[in-house]
Amino acid sequence: MPISKNIFKYLFHHVILPPRLPQHYDEDELEVGCPPERSLHLFAQEALESFITETSPEEKEIWHIVVGMLQDWKEVDKRGSVCQDTLTHIISDLKSKGAAALYIRSHNCGWVAYYDKCNYKVIIDAFEASPIAMDVISAPGSLARQFPGVSVALPGGLLEDARFCKELSKSLTRLATEEVGEMMFKSHKAGIPVPEERDTTHPGLVTEGLMSQLLAFGESSTAPLFYKNTRDDVNWRSSRLPWRSSPHWFVLRVALHTVLLRALPNGEGQKRYNNFMLYFVAELGILSTLIRPSVPSDHLEIIRVKTCRRLLKLEGEAYEFVL
Repeated sequence: MPISKNIFKYLFHHVILPPRLPQHYDEDELEVGCPPERSLHLFAQEALESFITETSPEEKEIWHIVVGMLQDWKEVDKRGSVCQDTLTHIISDLKSKGAAALYIRSHNCGWVAYYDKCNYKVIIDAFEASPIAMDVISAPGSLARQFPGVSVALPGGLLEDARFCKELSKSLTRLATEEVGEMMFKSHKAGIPVPEERDTTHPGLVTEGLMSQLLAFGESSTAPLFYKNTRDDVNWRSSRLPWRSSPHWFVLRVALHTVLLRALPNGEGQKRYNNFMLYFVAELGILSTLIRPSVPSDHLEIIRVKTCRRLLKLEGEAYEFVL
């Protein structure tokens, strides 16, 4: 996909997280048309499709599930709203699709559903997308976060219940479009608590409310936990809103990681995830050489260092075509 220099700068900041980051919210200043988060989503999807062409035939099945998940997410997410009919179809078709994911923007929440065909269950996870600013600022380094946040296992037969699928998609659609002031972080002005738009929203209406309702149909999932040492920043200077790393990109990575770990136990899912992330960063590096006017040389060096760090994580298990 063709990418402008401004969109590349957005990808560079949110994927690579270089030492010098913007000091203000950086989406409003970009060109109208394809929102930068959507450009990031499309670039990740195209990189994944390219990655799959190089994998062995026996590996392609799980990767096609992930590509389908990203494609469905793109179709259902209309930037601030969700198409309920499309979401209903995706949920009811989980047995064949394998997985679904959604970033519930107004509640700062990631939502992932995976169909476990071996145990005939649907595993649904919900988790916080962006941590509150205080947690980020007070962390001595990377912020250690545990996933899944809340996990529920439902009988696979529920997917054949049209009413259940419709009501679940209706709840998700409503949550995706309605902001609730009580769930927003508060600051005090003249002694009166007011919603603080510069901080994140508590995802409790999804992680506690919706997931508790789903628990009535199933049971808590005992799926293995995984941890992410996440880097974020809160940069705010002479602007209405601060710069924060993209929650959409974070939810996408957690969704990808979750599905691979669910489908491929014994470390295989982790290896495939790390291989794709190495491939993705390398693709961004290749893209940087095609941008005109040219990308600054220090940007190229930072991408190279990021690529090397990703390679080290694989500890000799990198696929040959990735190298």
